[in-house]
Amino acid sequence: MEEFLSIRGRLCRLKMNRFKVLEREFIVSQLTKLFDKLKSVELAVLFGSLAKSDTSIHDVDVAIKFAEETSLLDLGYLVAKIAEALNINEEFIDIVDLDHVYPLLLLRILDNGIIIKGSRKELEKLLRRAEL
Repeated sequence: MEEFLSIRGRLCRLKMNRFKVLEREFIVSQLTKLFDKLKSVELAVLFGSLAKSDTSIHDVDVAIKFAEETSLLDLGYLVAKIAEALNINEEFIDIVDLDHVYPLLLLRILDNGIIIKGSRKELEKLLRRAEL
């Protein structure tokens, strides 16, 4: 039993070392600076665990409304820029395109999200369009 607890403790430490503790205030500040520079993004909303609590060891969830149609290359570039701004690995960035999101997820983003760029009115407009 003692050996099991020792192994379990080491695995927990390894898992914790893989993740970085993310603080909402820092994330919001860095994302605001980044999205202020990016004209290709009309609306950006932080949602998920970081929108609900001050810290997280999970990923960073960002919902985006692009100014125009984008390619996978553009999306990859955006993920890389966010990861660079937050000093985390790209695998911890989840992007949701607000033009192609399920209404239920859009409602959750509207209810719990922190608007980084754009306005709540724009987000509500997307929800009304999704309900049609």
